[in-house]
Amino acid sequence: MIKQRLAVLSKLTLIGLGALVLALLALLGTAFLTDNASLLIGAAVVVLCATNFIGQYLLLGRRFTKRAIAVQGVSALVLVGIFYIAVLMPTAGERLPDLAGVQYWDLATGSRIAYLKLEPGNPTHAEPIVFLHGGPGVADLQGDAAYFGRLCEEGYVVYVYDQLGTGRSSRLQDPSGYSIERDAADLEEIRRQIGAEKMILIGHSYGASLAATYIAQHGEHVAKLIASSPGALVGGVAGGGDFQGRLITVQKLSLYAVILQPRVLTAYTLLQINPRAAHHFAGDSEMDARNDEVYAVAEPALHCGNKASAHRLHGLGFYANQFPQSAQHVQPKDMTQALKRYKIPTLVIKGSCDYLTWASAIDYLDAFQAGPAQLIYLSGAGHNAYQDKPHEFEMNLKAFLSGQPLPKLYIGKNVPADYEKGY
Repeated sequence: MIKQRLAVLSKLTLIGLGALVLALLALLGTAFLTDNASLLIGAAVVVLCATNFIGQYLLLGRRFTKRAIAVQGVSALVLVGIFYIAVLMPTAGERLPDLAGVQYWDLATGSRIAYLKLEPGNPTHAEPIVFLHGGPGVADLQGDAAYFGRLCEEGYVVYVYDQLGTGRSSRLQDPSGYSIERDAADLEEIRRQIGAEKMILIGHSYGASLAATYIAQHGEHVAKLIASSPGALVGGVAGGGDFQGRLITVQKLSLYAVILQPRVLTAYTLLQINPRAAHHFAGDSEMDARNDEVYAVAEPALHCGNKASAHRLHGLGFYANQFPQSAQHVQPKDMTQALKRYKIPTLVIKGSCDYLTWASAIDYLDAFQAGPAQLIYLSGAGHNAYQDKPHEFEMNLKAFLSGQPLPKLYIGKNVPADYEKGY
């Protein structure tokens, strides 16, 4: 009798697991046809219950007795509950902390962009400095304003802003609208709003890629460029590296615990199939909060010595970050030749522990060689070099802006002996 009951229980478990898998596949499959979240969920629940019913009827030889119907009903409720908790139940979003002085640009592109304007008592330069954060989708309005706002001491007006889809800026209902071209279009509208004929651009990581994309289209409006740990140029070499390899085991396990969750994986998979369906299934508030957790765990990989920052970021844009990396995204055209038309003085800053390839920095030297372009190499600095070596970074930045000799100028293009990632 016990063996018989265990056999029945085993079959019920297998039927339940099969029903859950097929329900998930039904949800994803329906996304090829519609972006309506109710239809996605409805299709999944119907398949779940139907699979459970058919499985029990065929494998257990159930007849329509009161007991069989009761087992069917209870098991269906249990499976729907499990599916809801694991896949359908949204998690709470996260409210961004208040930040004094935040203003907004309402751009002709349709973007509403949050920014901070930092002004010296007596501006002495016609060209404002505009800082472009990394990611995409990794904004730190408060921290970046605190650091790059020091350039006000040199007489510059400094603007720091959250790009579309992150921080305090607006989100898109259709994630497929996020692209480096859209960010470049926003930047041109920002230039017009602030009334600057020329700007000095400081781009960190993806921000450097954005600056280069903007220059390829509007290079006449850029006076100087600083590319900090620059991301890959469109048409250049791949700039990626072994990001996760820089985390220790406990950090990797914490990272996997955040990203390898059924609901997160479902939203990510939906993004590869139908971006609007993904957004309707899991909205910005929820996915941005999850993105904050991922960044908090992975952030030590951005620094030499695997050091975590005490300054936690909030409101990091999941869809702004993930759609440009998705299967639905169309790669922009090669722009490397267009950049060579401009003589824009360029400073490239690279840290010895940057997870991106050395070649990604050399691409900028080649593309902006007419500028001329110069390279600063900071030993003991990671991807976020201005956080690891704030004094050295600032010293070289100010020297470049003032036209003075660079204290840490790196001669040549060969990979330094202590660089952690080569070609």
